[in-house]
Amino acid sequence: MALPTISREAVAKVLDLAPHIDTVTAMAGPVEPHPDLRTIVDTLDETGFIAPFDWPAEFRDRLDDLTNDDLLRAADLETLRKVLTAQIRLNRFSEGYLDEVVKQGKWATIIGRLRWLYDNNRV
Repeated sequence: MALPTISREAVAKVLDLAPHIDTVTAMAGPVEPHPDLRTIVDTLDETGFIAPFDWPAEFRDRLDDLTNDDLLRAADLETLRKVLTAQIRLNRFSEGYLDEVVKQGKWATIIGRLRWLYDNNRV
């Protein structure tokens, strides 16, 4: 299933978050997300970057793809959107998941790829 399109301006707004992603500590406590992470997730939602789709079916046998550096570095815009959407949704069922992917630098990798796509007019 294809996700709804997203504007270049929306992608630029997401890229404006890049400086915050490297420095954010994902969780402020056992339940509440760190304020910077909450702002990032809210922006992803407001811009339409995260979009509804059947992520459990899409990644059922491929959960490792959500953190696979090779896949993330070669992904197109739709794949990046699906990965971030799935990571955010998965955190609801596996508390601390988002904390780990942010700490492991996966979001920085995703933003790096998104920057490349943007700079090379692929979005």
